[in-house]
Amino acid sequence: MASAEGLHAARSRGRNTRQLVHEVLRSRIVGLELEPGSAVSENDLAAELGVSRTPVRESLILLADEGLVDIYPQMGTFVSRIRERDVASAQFIREALECAALRDAVGKAARGTWRSCGRCSPRRRRPTAGPTWRASSSWTRTSTPG
Repeated sequence: MASAEGLHAARSRGRNTRQLVHEVLRSRIVGLELEPGSAVSENDLAAELGVSRTPVRESLILLADEGLVDIYPQMGTFVSRIRERDVASAQFIREALECAALRDAVGKAARGTWRSCGRCSPRRRRPTAGPTWRASSSWTRTSTPG
């Protein structure tokens, strides 16, 4: 958790208070220190962080734009609940990026690199065609290692 002293030290290094408060709150939400569905009090956060309510309020508006908090006028501000569709979307994006990075890495690797990797392996196997995804939602190999 960030303390008031930590925020003041970072601010003395030329950082904007609103940016710092935003980073702290975002980190707490993503790290589940502030649980989904829990109420967030501007007054409590301002007192805890040793800042006025203005940078806290501005940070909460930015977090609402990011979908991390829900602001209900005359009711309060709450940490957004984790939505299944958001998790599925993030998983799809992550898988696409990881596969693209792997294809890029394999394409750039020198042949000698793969030979040296094979020597490190306790059991050397011939390469297979690789796993494929079937509608049954389970991984199966198109051929067996030989």
